[in-house]
Amino acid sequence: IWHKITPERRADSPLVHYYMTRNRLLFLKTTKASWKAWLHTLFAEYLRTLISWSVRRKWQHRQEQRQVMVQAIGDAWFGRWGRRVSG
Repeated sequence: IWHKITPERRADSPLVHYYMTRNRLLFLKTTKASWKAWLHTLFAEYLRTLISWSVRRKWQHRQEQRQVMVQAIGDAWFGRWGRRVSG
C-alpha cells in the first residue's frame, strides 16, 4: 500500500496516527493475517512504540499520539471501524 503522507507527517498528526493504527488492525482482520503478523504488529511494533514514547525523554512530547494509539487499538478490539469518536 502506498500512502501520500510521509511517515514523519503521519507521526505528527494524532488523527492520521489514529487511523493508520486502527486501519492496519482492520487490514490484518480482513486479510485473515496469521497470528505471527498479529503478534508482530501488536507487540514488536505498537507496544514497543508506546513504551518508547512513554519512557524515552526525546519522545515524551508525543502524549497525544500515545493516547490516540491506545484508543485506536481499543476501538479495533471492540469493532469500532467508523469515524473516530474523540474522548
